[in-house]
Amino acid sequence: MLMSSLATRSVRIVGRVAFVLAVLLSPMGVSRAEESPFDTAQTEAIERILRAYLLEHPEIIGEAVGVLQAREEAAKQATMEANLGKLRADVERDPQTPVLGNPDGDVTITEFHDYRCGYCKVAYKPLMKIIKEDGHVRLVLKDLPLLGPDSYVAAKAALAAHAQGKYAAFLNEGMTHRGVFNAEAIEAIAKRIGLDMARFKKEMDSAAIDQQLEKNRFLAQALEIAGTPVFIIGNRMIPGAAGEQHFKELIALARGQR
Repeated sequence: MLMSSLATRSVRIVGRVAFVLAVLLSPMGVSRAEESPFDTAQTEAIERILRAYLLEHPEIIGEAVGVLQAREEAAKQATMEANLGKLRADVERDPQTPVLGNPDGDVTITEFHDYRCGYCKVAYKPLMKIIKEDGHVRLVLKDLPLLGPDSYVAAKAALAAHAQGKYAAFLNEGMTHRGVFNAEAIEAIAKRIGLDMARFKKEMDSAAIDQQLEKNRFLAQALEIAGTPVFIIGNRMIPGAAGEQHFKELIALARGQR
């Protein structure tokens, strides 16, 4: 889902650049003389020069796409940082959100994830390895079920396990699970990690869990998060599956910002 979003944005950027180039390579329009300080002959000469240059140097199209994309990413990052500043407490310190790692750590990583998200599963092991080896990282887990009804049931189950102090165990089982991840698989996980099943089923039906997931959804919307996984570390928002070295670099960067 996240990769699809990135691809769509890239296509949109290319389309915008292509439109500009198409205008430059085509005749100016009937009203252009009224808008331009150049007369018709000068305008046509400029068009010929631009056309010849672009045809001789088509690589400039790629450069233009790159510049435009960099500017849009910079603007998006600035907006995200402003929003993050306003929502920092909700992102990092919501008392109802599960926290793993060192609760007093000097760096906080907040992850928005979905149990049916393949990229979330890819990122899980390197992330947990870093959390264990570093020893000074707080990991805040925001369940964000985006991939259908089974995702929502899994998120509810995770928070129901959290009510029994078993969130970490459910997270490990859920993120390492392969195959269909439906209600039957979730119940098997709940039994395997030793949950009180009567209490588990009662928690699954609680309004409090639905409210927590709704809060996560609104927070994601406020931060313009449309896919999973997304990691927030310091002032950085990182979409997609990060590897071990990338996590190390981001943690070091966050420590340098303190």
